[in-house]
Amino acid sequence: MAKFNEVISELNKRKFKLPKDGLKGFKKHFKSDFIAGFVVFLLALPLSIGIAKASDFPPSMGILSAVVGGLLVSFFSGSKLSIKGPAAGLIAICISAVSDLGNGDQVLGWKLLSGVLFISGILQIAFGYFKLGKFVSFFPAATVKGMMTAIGIVILLKQLPVLLNVPPDLYKGLSVFETLVNLKLLLTALDPLMTSIGIGLLILLLVWPYLKNKLVKAIPSAFVVVLISIGISLIFNLETLKPNYSFLEIGDFVSSINFQLTFEGFNTPYFFIKYVIIFSLVGSIESLLTIKATDDLDPYKRLSDTNKDLTAVGFGNAVVAIFGGLPMIAEVARTTANINAGAKTRWANFHHGLFLVVFMLIAIPILERIPNTAFAALLIAVGLKLAAPKEFIRMYKIGKEQLVVFCTTIVFAVFTDLLTGILMGVIVNIIYEVYYGCNPLKMFSKNFTAKQEADKYLITFFDSAVFSNYRHLSSEIKKLPKKSIIEINFAAAKVVDFSTLSSLKLLSHDVKLNGGELDITGLGKHIPKSSHPEAIRIKEDKLS
Repeated sequence: MAKFNEVISELNKRKFKLPKDGLKGFKKHFKSDFIAGFVVFLLALPLSIGIAKASDFPPSMGILSAVVGGLLVSFFSGSKLSIKGPAAGLIAICISAVSDLGNGDQVLGWKLLSGVLFISGILQIAFGYFKLGKFVSFFPAATVKGMMTAIGIVILLKQLPVLLNVPPDLYKGLSVFETLVNLKLLLTALDPLMTSIGIGLLILLLVWPYLKNKLVKAIPSAFVVVLISIGISLIFNLETLKPNYSFLEIGDFVSSINFQLTFEGFNTPYFFIKYVIIFSLVGSIESLLTIKATDDLDPYKRLSDTNKDLTAVGFGNAVVAIFGGLPMIAEVARTTANINAGAKTRWANFHHGLFLVVFMLIAIPILERIPNTAFAALLIAVGLKLAAPKEFIRMYKIGKEQLVVFCTTIVFAVFTDLLTGILMGVIVNIIYEVYYGCNPLKMFSKNFTAKQEADKYLITFFDSAVFSNYRHLSSEIKKLPKKSIIEINFAAAKVVDFSTLSSLKLLSHDVKLNGGELDITGLGKHIPKSSHPEAIRIKEDKLS
């Protein structure tokens, strides 16, 4: 318990004023948000195009999604720092949907998908309206990490053939498993020149963060890769060498934005309904989990309004679907870049959208010089960050059971789909917690009493405090007046899990920012499963 309280104490020692929102925030933090928006734009430009092409969408539709996510959705977002736009995590679903709806016709499949995405967006708005965003806390922390890592692995395997610049006929439509099985064939069909360029660019992306020169490090590596790839294209005249599958066909950005919405995809009701469900659920879950991660990364530790953010993402998806745009979520890589670049408010997201519009209006010919292998290098670099080996080590240090949940999520998400991976991770997590002493009939219940005692609010647990009932605790605390003194007593709790302790760390800081105080007591007789301060804790009598 001492270690956990030390973590909270260290977090609460930070003294700062929360950035203003709205027009006041625009004026006060214009410089930092403008710079952060520019940095995100440099990353979003190639990624949005690369994700669109990898998803079997026209490249301009990826830019459209990012523009709407920046210029429009930023005003309604429930998260101050998240960046909305196309995401690599939805690539596999988009490919399958385009193929199934179009029966192999890529252009037809893209157009028919517009109706699916429009209805999915409306459903996401309804999810937010009915306050389903609170259920983000239902997902165990290890499952969240596992989902992110799985997305990284899928990106790596799906983009490898593009990096090798092999003919699309050899890899289009292959599952992750089939890609692995056919890896030898793909390697024998690689293009030596384009592969060398792609690998060289990938090495640059991976080495760039370790450069010591501050001025050089201040330039986004994605922007450097784009400039170098354009230069290589001009030197080797690559556009002439490989006209069939090496270059973009963006066309005029403005003229490419036309009314595309159609519900003719319902002519195949099974696929139509299937993908409405998948996009609305997976898109919502991914977006909410990114918001959860954003709150942890935010230097001000502000807690986002998940319901409001879900509604905003749904609205953005409905708008872009009308024009055939790519589905958007709160995206991990760009959000992280935004925070690292010093963003303070939602205006950084707006600025990144504005930069995209300006660039697309004046620089289309430049973008058409970028080979696909460069976009593959960018996406693989993102995948490597999401699937970094250090995450496996970190989960092991938190607890062996967390590593098992983490790996279970990854395996099922990679070889089946994200929803199955998340579901299996949740099931394994529940099995562990029941084994440690949780009453399965009370895992989803409000297992505490709350009352005011003198000058403080006392919340006393009488059963387990785990991921599946954390939302009750969070809702209870959020109802209390600001500047409240709150004590949470876990003395009678059978189990207090990693997800609960991890979430309480952020919640404690949020209470502190609002002038209150949150104390954690009663963990003295609980045994942690590892030396990590947030490790799952089991009451002594449950181990005897």
